[in-house]
Amino acid sequence: MSGAVTQVQIRTFVAIELPAPVLEALAAVQQGLARLPLRLAGPAGLHLTLAFIGEIPAARVPEIVAAVQQGCGSVAPFALRAEGLGMFPNARAPRVIWAGVQGDPAAMTALTSIRERVFQQLTALGLQIDRRFDPHLTLARVGDRVGPAERAQIGATVQALPPLQPVTFTVTRVAIMRSDLRPGGAMYTPLALVALTQPAGAPG
Repeated sequence: MSGAVTQVQIRTFVAIELPAPVLEALAAVQQGLARLPLRLAGPAGLHLTLAFIGEIPAARVPEIVAAVQQGCGSVAPFALRAEGLGMFPNARAPRVIWAGVQGDPAAMTALTSIRERVFQQLTALGLQIDRRFDPHLTLARVGDRVGPAERAQIGATVQALPPLQPVTFTVTRVAIMRSDLRPGGAMYTPLALVALTQPAGAPG
């Protein structure tokens, strides 16, 4: 029986969770998208993904947690801000509508450092992690059945929306998340939380 349990596969990723003020601001933006043929991300789906891992045996979760702990190292909490709107791959044929993530140079250095170190630790475990990292918060996706003309109209509508005004938040931890696909959308469950550490002698 225990052997069967260790072979259970789960879908996982590493992310930074968002506090309530950011979620509320993003939800307000989504209200402006609600009339468009989009799949809006639910509140639980709004997060800053650092690394998508994919399907793994559940038994590997402890080593992934250890890898993320190594990746976060002694990085102190830092402030980011959600602001602006954009689309992947472009406004002419959008597939993803997103809010941007910005910060001062020190904060962006901390973010890219954590991402790079987590990437290195996970790939050292033999996991296949996308090398690209473009910090963003996915707000909605365009359905596969939406045609080119309608996609272009969606892009034009999004460009005409008021931009998301900056909302600052402090990153204090990184989460290892489980994603379970359901008919109504993905359900996300934190498997572990890795706190960022305040350097010795720094003000609390």
